[in-house]
Amino acid sequence: MSTQPLGLRPVAKNTLVSQVVESLKTYIINGGFKAGDKLLSEKELCSRLSVSRTVLREALRALEAVGIIHVKDGAGAYVSDVNATTIAQHLSPLFEMSSDADLEHMVQARAAVEVGAIPFIIQRYTRGDAERIHKILQSLGKSKSVDELHRAEEEFHVALIEIAGNPLLTEFSSFLAKFFAIGKKYMPWGSISAETAAELHRQLLDVIESGDIPAAQEAMSRHILEWSRKLKA
Repeated sequence: MSTQPLGLRPVAKNTLVSQVVESLKTYIINGGFKAGDKLLSEKELCSRLSVSRTVLREALRALEAVGIIHVKDGAGAYVSDVNATTIAQHLSPLFEMSSDADLEHMVQARAAVEVGAIPFIIQRYTRGDAERIHKILQSLGKSKSVDELHRAEEEFHVALIEIAGNPLLTEFSSFLAKFFAIGKKYMPWGSISAETAAELHRQLLDVIESGDIPAAQEAMSRHILEWSRKLKA
């Protein structure tokens, strides 16, 4: 019986680093690794994959660059806590290199998710949800810094999506929201006051709480696409 860890297979010498990266990702996923778990040693991984240390280290650096693992000098490679925040943080330099068209595509993706979620949000909206969202609005209105304001905006939108009851939608929305929070730091448009931001979100919430699905979808679309217009300001 083979003693190879599940998902690890030798690779040919000419398959490039990218294929080692894919093999390592399969190894991590199929091996049931959790955040903080240590991978095999470099020597063992090289042996299992039939590659040189140079190729392996390039593959490990690629995985570390996107936040899947982190390497500790002299201690080995460990699985990272991969979530929407860490992925967005590792990809945030893309905002400095992206065109307006790329960023507008992100706006459109967020609009598609949040506008599409409106019927589920309205169907599931409870008094408890209302209390939570209104507390977030209060915090948004009292923000003392741009970072606080962005965090409150993100919390507002993710909290709405959570009401829809779909964990995949929640994770994807959180991922996009992280990009928005990071992206705002790179965009050359003026800041908005906490009071104004809170009022804009309150107007959106009023329409959602009215229970009018078409009106709420239109309001959400306008709310998000306004950011697209600011990108061009």
